[in-house]
Amino acid sequence: MVFAIDTRFRHSFHEIELLDIPNILFPSQCRKLYQVIGIGIQEEFHNPYVIIKEQHGSVTYRLPEELSTWVQNKLLLVKGGARLFPCPCGFSYFQGRRFAYSC
Repeated sequence: MVFAIDTRFRHSFHEIELLDIPNILFPSQCRKLYQVIGIGIQEEFHNPYVIIKEQHGSVTYRLPEELSTWVQNKLLLVKGGARLFPCPCGFSYFQGRRFAYSC
């Protein structure tokens, strides 16, 4: 489930909850892993989002614009035929920057 440009969120995208990304003090510190089943870019404002599998279904979260490049790179890999999702992904905030870690 990967969406390059998604029109589903045209009018309500900013009402979607922003993913809570934990602050870490050391690069080796554990980060929370999410089971990501899809990613995409919202059409109108080009905002990245992630779809996470949770206990009772799936939930869509906005990602900080800082992670747009990560989403775009993953979308290019998928477009080239890579099967990246579902997979565990971690997100963290370290020394003023946000990071995404995935398979």
